Amino acid sequence: MSDLGTTIQVPPAPDLVAAVRSRIESQTGRRRFPPARRLAFVAAVLLIAVMGGVALFSSSAREAVADWLGIRGIDIVEDGSVPKHTGTSLSLGRKSSLGGAREVVPFEIALPAAPGLGRPDEVYVAQTAYGGRSVSLVYRAEGGLPPAAETRVGLLITQFEAGLEDDLMQKVRTAGVEVEPVRIGASPAYWISGKPHFVFLLDPGGGVIEDRTRLAGDTLLWERGRVSIRLESGLGKGRALRIARSMRAP
Repeated sequence: MSDLGTTIQVPPAPDLVAAVRSRIESQTGRRRFPPARRLAFVAAVLLIAVMGGVALFSSSAREAVADWLGIRGIDIVEDGSVPKHTGTSLSLGRKSSLGGAREVVPFEIALPAAPGLGRPDEVYVAQTAYGGRSVSLVYRAEGGLPPAAETRVGLLITQFEAGLEDDLMQKVRTAGVEVEPVRIGASPAYWISGKPHFVFLLDPGGGVIEDRTRLAGDTLLWERGRVSIRLESGLGKGRALRIARSMRAP
């Protein structure tokens, strides 16, 4: 039913308000529907609208039906917008502004300079398991950014003080998870693809961290100075690498 609701093309409707009103006034001698029948009709209309997921009537038809049912005080509004997923359900920490995040983290926050990417839609700051801070930049899925399978956002870039070590990264390789060494400039990087996975990192003191904060899907991990950056998206390796190579700190 919902598929039909999105595919059936409904031609523009005539002015049904006047037509319905005229028909009712010309038949005043006829028996009107009792309240129970009206309620049943309202329920049927609402059921169709909910199951179809879209407004199935033109604006004039909606107005005519509302007038006939005696519910002129209710506006039936057509909303064609699609809900946009954000970072609020991803346990990224406390929502902040970019300026606010820069004030509380002990490192410079890098931003992507790739075409089509400006400032992030949302910024989150969190405390890491080893007492440091992380910053997550969220870009909604729109335009050229498809929703990632795990996060449902277009692009998620997390920056935190930790190190990468090749032997530890290879421990991530399991059945269904591939770890491919790549490079971002002069820095080693890792493209991790396949099933959701966790990673092993080095905290600033050299201790090994098993990062299970969030199991991720396709991920690009690399170091930028003393900061590690994790990029999650549904873009594939090529575009992820181009975005990573465009990252700049102010």
